[in-house]
Amino acid sequence: RTLPITRLVRGNRPANPSDLEVDMPTLAVMGQRMAGHLVNRQRRDGAFTGTYEPARDNEPGVASPGDTALALYALVRRLEWVARYDPDRQQIRELQDACENAVDYLRRLHRRSPESYTPATRALLLLALVDGSDLAGYRDLRDRMARELTDQQDESGAFTGPDEDGRRTRLSNHEQALVAAAITAYYAATGDERARDASEAGRDFLWDDLWPELSSGSRLELMPWAGMLELRAQQRALAAGESDREKAKRAVRAGRLEALGERLLARQVRNVPQDGPSDVLGGMVFARRVPDNAVPNPDWRTAHALTYLATTLQIEGAIPEHERNQWLLASGRAAGFLSQLMYDDPSLYYVRNRSMALGGVRVRLWDSRLPLGPTAMGLVAVSELQQGILP
Repeated sequence: RTLPITRLVRGNRPANPSDLEVDMPTLAVMGQRMAGHLVNRQRRDGAFTGTYEPARDNEPGVASPGDTALALYALVRRLEWVARYDPDRQQIRELQDACENAVDYLRRLHRRSPESYTPATRALLLLALVDGSDLAGYRDLRDRMARELTDQQDESGAFTGPDEDGRRTRLSNHEQALVAAAITAYYAATGDERARDASEAGRDFLWDDLWPELSSGSRLELMPWAGMLELRAQQRALAAGESDREKAKRAVRAGRLEALGERLLARQVRNVPQDGPSDVLGGMVFARRVPDNAVPNPDWRTAHALTYLATTLQIEGAIPEHERNQWLLASGRAAGFLSQLMYDDPSLYYVRNRSMALGGVRVRLWDSRLPLGPTAMGLVAVSELQQGILP
């Protein structure tokens, strides 16, 4: 009777603020658990399951082709990291099997119903096939995805797709960045001349025509792919050389990459709220209107922001050297927030199937559902941050 009333405000144990500063070993554990969660969500036919609800242990349906392609890309990025820096044979074999099964499923789906493929699905599959050193046997599928995407570019450099009435219309800004990043990655890997032209036109359209709209930093979904676009372009330039005009363009875009990053950093929760738990630290708040006395409510989209920050850290000249530590610290805090969203052992006390929940990234701190996308994007973010931290 004399004990204070306990009020449940979270489905997990909030970490101490000092524990939210992650290091490379912590990132390694996060990556392993997120990847393991995705592998557990894969069915025998190579598809992934849709939204899982740990409190109910429901039987989820099949994930969309786009979410499947994103999960595949995340696992490819994880596989490349493990094979290079942490050669665990069992984990490598498990990831290889999962990636090959996912590609086979997506290839069958494309043959059976190509209309189910959005441009984003094609772009994510293309990125996975470009980056996956163990997926060289799928070059025909890789080249087909590249052709289908370049065929959708108009004279302005924008990429298009069919609307609900079958008419050609410009893709969303998010899809513009994603498709441009995929084609640029394909060009960087193959030197294909048609992909080169499409890449240059797509980059010009994104950074010039769309810049007035992008400069606010509110178009969160496109930011990971905008950073990846310029990273892949730089990789090709360093390998093949670039003209003075191209160098000048890249310098302008580097400045814009930094400006977008600064706007992201301004959205990060850096102090413990007066009337809320500390587990919001490091998260990014993207609500347009937040009352002054409101408790911050960041969510899984922090993974988009972290992917952008970590990718931009790898781009030469994008971040002034005196600001690099600030970006690294902000990235570490964002990863710490994602670790709070991820199911780990202490937060499994109320779930019915521990193996299905472990490593999954929740939508929000107070929402226990596990769609496929948050975990997949979280794994991409962790993999990019591991790469960005390396000298």
